[in-house]
Amino acid sequence: MSTPWRLDWSHGSLYVEPVGAMLGPVEFRLDDGRVVQPFDVFPWADEPAAPGSEPITGLLARARGDWPCLPFGYVFPRDQLAPAWLPYYSEADEGPAHGHCANEPWTLVEHGPARIVCTFDNPPDAPIARLTRIIEPVPGAAAIRCELVIEARRACRMPLGLHPTLKLPAEPGAFEIRPGRFAFGRTFAGLFEPGASRLAVDAVFERLDAVPDVDGGTLDLTRLPLPRPSEDLLQLCGVDGEVEVLDHAARYRLRLSWDGDAIPGLVLWISNGGRGYYPWNGRHYGLGVEPVAAAYNLGVAVSNADNPIAQAGVATTVAFDPATPWRTEYRFAVAGL
Repeated sequence: MSTPWRLDWSHGSLYVEPVGAMLGPVEFRLDDGRVVQPFDVFPWADEPAAPGSEPITGLLARARGDWPCLPFGYVFPRDQLAPAWLPYYSEADEGPAHGHCANEPWTLVEHGPARIVCTFDNPPDAPIARLTRIIEPVPGAAAIRCELVIEARRACRMPLGLHPTLKLPAEPGAFEIRPGRFAFGRTFAGLFEPGASRLAVDAVFERLDAVPDVDGGTLDLTRLPLPRPSEDLLQLCGVDGEVEVLDHAARYRLRLSWDGDAIPGLVLWISNGGRGYYPWNGRHYGLGVEPVAAAYNLGVAVSNADNPIAQAGVATTVAFDPATPWRTEYRFAVAGL
């Protein structure tokens, strides 16, 4: 197990895991003197492997907080997809889930009092050559700025995602989601988690407090956790690049902001204790608030196709040019309630 990189600033402390360059945990010191830690640290991340189980590897081994994903997604089981999405499906090998960069160690190139900079070099046959991640606490504020720079080896279009994952409190409904403006939302394009998904398959909606469910009604997804175990994923499309969450139990708010023109989607992964198998064991309660230029988490082939989200005018890939590095930045800002 590698040692995380730590950085302290006026309003807190942060850690970055070498694998995946995962940011978390982060302790933010609020103006009232309290310290809060909003990021999800998956419950098995610091446990030894269970007896008789294969060791957990890749991004799941130490999963926590926020990390970049390129390409975003993975090849989803064909038999769980909705019929409307099957024409865009491919079983071609797309590599590890969320890309090599999410599963392998990054190289530390700068670790000073003001920022951490690390890089990841993809395999030599990959269209993307290098990713650079810059993490900078904002002086005098409970806030962090992240920058991602991507250098292409050859011209390509790929789904990209950022993967902030926040912990949910134990009390049902104590966590509130306030999305920014979005054009429309879509429930997952298939059966996300057999036996645990509560949302209707491949449905369009306009409000997060009225999302179609499997019983023909709607669910209010602005308040979490839900009262019974479940596991779901949905996407807000045509977003303005802002989302705010409020933890009423811990009495803080977190605002995530990014470039909605470059990254026009927001995947919400609601992990509500619905996965009963190892290592999840029904104990993971977290919320992914994931800015994406992607079609859900369905990987390269589906996101590059003329899929239903792309048909609606919302980009599901980013174009990379070897002549010009691609850059984006996003911020976390935390305050008390």
